[in-house]
Amino acid sequence: RITIRPGYEYKRSLGTRGPVNEERPFLDEVLRWNLPDGILLQNRSREEFRFVNSVYSWRYRNELKLERDFRLSGHAFTIFGSFEPFYSSGKGWDRFRYSMGLVLPIHKKLSLQPYYVRQKVTDSEPRHTNAIGITVNLYWLE
Repeated sequence: RITIRPGYEYKRSLGTRGPVNEERPFLDEVLRWNLPDGILLQNRSREEFRFVNSVYSWRYRNELKLERDFRLSGHAFTIFGSFEPFYSSGKGWDRFRYSMGLVLPIHKKLSLQPYYVRQKVTDSEPRHTNAIGITVNLYWLE
């Protein structure tokens, strides 16, 4: 029902304006509730401590996510949808992200997660971004 997870991300972007290096220690607190009809509601709060090209800022994110497991021809998969607003230091509520996708188990220790994301950012151009992607999940512990 409750998970607390510290983490760290490193990102480097290359572009015409020069590289951007970001180091991002974070802390997640996740609460889960089982709803009727096999639906799982998850509320993840994340505090990020960001160092973008060595300049410090912080950000708070709160993701609400609904998930439901299905079986089709003996194969299990999970459908999910989420909404996540972002509060950035010095900017306020400046980013809103909507996503949906699938979790497709391939093996006990491997799953694929294709997804679609739409994001609105209030203080940049373009304001709206649409993306599709795939995440590969590797599970080391059982």
